Amino acid sequence: MWKGLFRVARGSCWMTYWPGFIQTFVCSYGDIPCNQDRCTFLLSYGKLSCAEGNIFRTLRSFIAIELPETVKSALLEFQQGLKKCGADVRWVRPDSIHLTLKFLGDIKENDVDGIVKIIEGACRKYSAFDVEVGEAGAFPNKKSPRVLWVGVHGNEALIKLQGEIEDGMAFLGFEKEERKFSPHLTLGRFRSLREKDALMEEIESYKDNSFGLMEVKSISLMKSELSPAGAKYTRVAEVALGG
Repeated sequence: MWKGLFRVARGSCWMTYWPGFIQTFVCSYGDIPCNQDRCTFLLSYGKLSCAEGNIFRTLRSFIAIELPETVKSALLEFQQGLKKCGADVRWVRPDSIHLTLKFLGDIKENDVDGIVKIIEGACRKYSAFDVEVGEAGAFPNKKSPRVLWVGVHGNEALIKLQGEIEDGMAFLGFEKEERKFSPHLTLGRFRSLREKDALMEEIESYKDNSFGLMEVKSISLMKSELSPAGAKYTRVAEVALGG
């Protein structure tokens, strides 16, 4: 059995943990027991934070556009071709690839409604639109690549929509991203530069390749759960465009 102390603003949470089972938190504000002094939750649900006797579950979250199966299949085929180069890359599973509009980090579960309302306000102004998935490359550059990506382009509505979401999240207190939005899908991340030249040469041959059109019909609030098998992404809420 392991016991640890989680310190948060004006409170503390004691955790008792049995691997593979439920974790139990006993929360206190100073020496005064909280009104809700005991909370159990499954490890996979997320973390807890406590302030003045209130217990909140937190979610590691982001706002994104989910991909249709046709695009996922095209990206899988592309990845399989690139893997033959033997480069030391940790590949992203196609079912986990998405177009990130805004990374939020840890949010309290009771903040979800406010975030969704901001997304709804932005989506209401736009009808569904198409974007093109294509043009492969690497960040930050070909000589020292760290991230493999495929670009998303072809519609100004995507840039404007992302900007409205960025501004809305800033209104809620999230830090505003100063870098220009560069829509892309992450295919993999380099562990080392082994065989990177062969891989970059192969990617260059796909520079002008298109992986098809993608209709953007909705925006999703997603949560990320980390595990030894990799990150698992789950939709928390979905907002249709034009709603």
